[in-house]
Amino acid sequence: GGSVPHGDQEVVLSLERMNSVQRIDPVAGVLYCQAGCGLEELQSRARDDDANLLLPLDLGAKGTCQIGGNLSTNAGGQYYYRYGSLAANVVGLQVVLPNERGQVLNLNFATRTTTPEVDDDEDDDDQHDDNTNHPTTTPPPPRVHSNLKDNTG
Repeated sequence: GGSVPHGDQEVVLSLERMNSVQRIDPVAGVLYCQAGCGLEELQSRARDDDANLLLPLDLGAKGTCQIGGNLSTNAGGQYYYRYGSLAANVVGLQVVLPNERGQVLNLNFATRTTTPEVDDDEDDDDQHDDNTNHPTTTPPPPRVHSNLKDNTG
């Protein structure tokens, strides 16, 4: 099954404690959250926090599924044809790689760039100004974006 390891080389990683909605930017239409947030909670927060946003994903399992799993499978749902795939509505991700150094991979996270960055040098974080897309040792949360204003069909 999806959460049962098969053999010695597989690991099950629970993200249920990474369930924080960091913030919602109603002007940009961006919701910042962690991978373990439930879809139903994200939909509720996007709708209720004076942002009046629509998270363009609606699944039958919305009460139990997590946004990290939805993103990893590029889940569809009933909004797919109107708003596009879930991946098309994500403006950035920040991922910690499972290597010895725990490198941080930024995928269009801080600004709209076209190339991902990897933090190979943890000692030079003080050399970057705040307006650049350089990884830091304390990463901001991943963000999920609903571009409802641009995709009204």
